[in-house]
Amino acid sequence: MAFVRSSAVVASTNSSSPTTLQAAVSGEAVIIGLVVANVSSATDNITVLINNGSDNFHLIKSAPVPVGSTLSVLDGKVVLGSGDSVKCYAGTSATALEATISVLTL
Repeated sequence: MAFVRSSAVVASTNSSSPTTLQAAVSGEAVIIGLVVANVSSATDNITVLINNGSDNFHLIKSAPVPVGSTLSVLDGKVVLGSGDSVKCYAGTSATALEATISVLTL
């Protein structure tokens, strides 16, 4: 088992593809935390989803993140199956939101 943390500036819905927070896992992994911070001067929305290779399943959709605050996307933990990845995108700004994910790989 290993703990992995990654952070990224979240792309907007206007970009060609969402930001990948966790690449497709081999085996299983557990998301133990996922927070989004708004570092801009305007409120923006966050959408986070799990992609299983062909379908998207939303963890949160178009949730507002006020200026200078953070949003904890998860109340508990989420298990990722083999091939699952975690992606996100912001509502309008390509630089307003920063996301950090913590994962336990099995």
